[in-house]
Amino acid sequence: MPVARGIVKQLESSRGGGFHVTKYVHQDGSPSHSTWAKSRMVFPTIEVGNTLLKKSYVAIDAVGDAINDNVGIGDDVALYYFRHILWNHVIIGLRSQTSGFQFAMPKKGYFGALLWYGLFSALGTTIAGTLLGFFLASMTGISPLVLLGLLGGLYLSWSAFFRFRNAYNTMRADGL
Repeated sequence: MPVARGIVKQLESSRGGGFHVTKYVHQDGSPSHSTWAKSRMVFPTIEVGNTLLKKSYVAIDAVGDAINDNVGIGDDVALYYFRHILWNHVIIGLRSQTSGFQFAMPKKGYFGALLWYGLFSALGTTIAGTLLGFFLASMTGISPLVLLGLLGGLYLSWSAFFRFRNAYNTMRADGL
């Protein structure tokens, strides 16, 4: 089910998100170099109605900021999400029935995610699955494990592709 509807029972504030810059200095105190990294915003716990989401990521930081600023415990909301490749949930939009506030990830994020899950992630998981299949086939002598690894890698990525597409289309069908 790509949507959680009901009263917000638990909502821990988000962690992470944005860019972080680390500046390095030499022992004598002169500047050396700096690096930056992007961190994913995550909500440790969100409970809406009968749905409990733990360690839920947001598609873009703006979705997380919208949740932090406009949703509180006791609000009646619809939270749109999908399950990522293995077990983490990714929140893509929300609508508050209490305040009327709504926010969704933009269309360019939708097409970027479809490209990512349909092509690039599929390539990576397929290669990894095939290599694992080769390894297991060489250890056991069962050659169909290579094909099984290839199909398993493809399944991981493409199932996330279809879960994301389903959640996004449900959100758009609800008028968001």
